Amino acid sequence: MLRLLGAGLVIGGGAWAGLGAAGELDRRARALDAWADALELMESELSFRLSAMPELTRRLSVSAREPARASFLALQKGLERLGETSFEELWRQALTAHPGPLRGEELDVLLALGAVLGRYGWADQCRSLESACRSLRERSVQVREELRQKGKAYAALGVSLGAFLTILLL
Repeated sequence: MLRLLGAGLVIGGGAWAGLGAAGELDRRARALDAWADALELMESELSFRLSAMPELTRRLSVSAREPARASFLALQKGLERLGETSFEELWRQALTAHPGPLRGEELDVLLALGAVLGRYGWADQCRSLESACRSLRERSVQVREELRQKGKAYAALGVSLGAFLTILLL
């Protein structure tokens, strides 16, 4: 009976690991969407209201979805040091402190915005935001397609690995 319980736990652990891998893809897709939504809001605020960057980051630290909200909140707090530290550096610190599930290229798209935001005219900032938003949306579609293709495979692989380990240990 104890062996059967152990076998069930090993198989369940494998299934949990597989579902966790699929869940990570879903979290990345949702984070990409949250960032794209935040960048769209930034673009419209710059286009129609010509909001100053401190006011814009304050609004986004309240209205953006996670993980973007955490980064904008960190940026808002960092703006107190704006005279001694550049906006680009504050942006980079906020993003690296709260990257969420985003990875290399996805973070690079966001990091590149730090060199443009607050530095150039609103038209250039809006173009950069639009380009970054488009890149993040495209990446979100790719991650969702990967989830659709591999999500069930990850779960099946986890169960298979758990079953293999159970057989090996028995």
